[in-house]
Amino acid sequence: MMTFNVEITDDALQDLSDLYEYIAVNLHSPMNAGRQLKRLMAEIILLDTFPKRYGIIDTEPLKKKGLHFMPMNNYTVFYIRKRTTCDCDQYAV
Repeated sequence: MMTFNVEITDDALQDLSDLYEYIAVNLHSPMNAGRQLKRLMAEIILLDTFPKRYGIIDTEPLKKKGLHFMPMNNYTVFYIRKRTTCDCDQYAV
């Protein structure tokens, strides 16, 4: 089975950090913040074995770039599947 290298961009890491801080500090729930990040990271890492599992955005110019979207809870992970890597960005919806 072919595996891919999942690369998480600096912007995505900052988004994840901001998400953790918002849930932990603003919502006073550090335990839930940790759980949410753990769920997001687990799904992102699974892209290494099946990066086509989520659809491509169906509007141009994002479709032409091959931008995939992975809905998860109240968030969406956006990523581009390259030949051997998946660069992942995560944004709150």
